[in-house]
Amino acid sequence: MYIDKYNVEVIGQKYNQKKEKYDNNLTKLTLNSTEGMHHKKFIPMLEELMEANDGCDLELNIKIRQHQYED
Repeated sequence: MYIDKYNVEVIGQKYNQKKEKYDNNLTKLTLNSTEGMHHKKFIPMLEELMEANDGCDLELNIKIRQHQYED
């Protein structure tokens, strides 16, 4: 299976020294491409991002477009 384009966001928290507390729900990383890749390379990359960022929730929005044949 080939993934034609993807967009990955890592949402997390960052310590704010001025407020002396954590700011929540910040976009820490955005990774996207219209070049695409094979799913066998995409899944390990996604697993590494989850592990590196201490991910606990994964949300997927998938759109599958059916091939449209000419009449």
